[in-house]
Order: sequence, then structure tokens, then C-alpha cells
Amino acid sequence: MKLIWGISQEELIKSGEGLPDPEISKRDTLLYHSEVLGEKALIAYIFASNKLIRAKCMLSKYFLPDAQRLLYPSLPPKIPPLGECFRDFEKFEKAIIVKYGKPIRHHTMRFLTKLAQMYWNSLSRKMQFAWDRPPGTRNGRQNRH
Repeated sequence: MKLIWGISQEELIKSGEGLPDPEISKRDTLLYHSEVLGEKALIAYIFASNKLIRAKCMLSKYFLPDAQRLLYPSLPPKIPPLGECFRDFEKFEKAIIVKYGKPIRHHTMRFLTKLAQMYWNSLSRKMQFAWDRPPGTRNGRQNRH
């Protein structure tokens, strides 16, 4: 189904998406359990004045373990390796575009780039701090024994 911005909640349900999960959906947000390329996901449709204004795909493996247990009690929680989100982004972006159509605006790469930059800055500050202090010193002073 290609998304048509501005449709109502009723039109979305009739379009083939079916009924949303009533336990986690809110008044202006309909949440659906789905699978994208074999991965469990939640698809969120956000409405304002009963018009579709945004859609998101959230992979459940990136939820906290407690949230994963709540949403999928029969499955053990997954904890993806560090950096897997960048590989997943490229893979899932293509599948989502095939299913829902190309986005009008694309902010995600800018966000991921910013996230990677923040991570690197944090890591480089820690590395710099470690490199600035010679072994056996504390705050630039020699440790006393």
C-alpha cells in the first residue's frame, strides 16, 4: 500500500492495514505489528485533526528488553551489536520505500550522521583524556606510593 498523506484513520484501516493494536495505539497514533525483511517491527501512523501526517517504522530489536518482552512475550529479547543500526538503515530503507513509496523529505541520514558524529566526539574525548595523562599520573601529577 502506498501512503496517501491526509487520509483519515478510517481510510487507513479500510485500505488494507487492518485494525491497529488497541493496547498500544493512542488517539492520534495507530500502531501496527508488522515484519520488515523478517524483522519484527512496529509501524506507527500519526494523525493531526484525523489526517495522516507522519509514518514511522520501528524495529523491535532496538527497543529496550522490557518493551520487547511486553510486545512479544513468546520471543526472547534481542540485543543488536553496536553499529548494526547503520547497516540496518540501508537495508530497511529500500524495503520501506518499495512498500510505502519514496518519502518527500529525507532527514534520517542527517540524523544518523549527527548521531555518529556525537558518538565519535564522545569517544575521541575519552581517548584524548586517556592520552593526555601519562600512565601512573593523576590530574597531571605523579601518584604517590
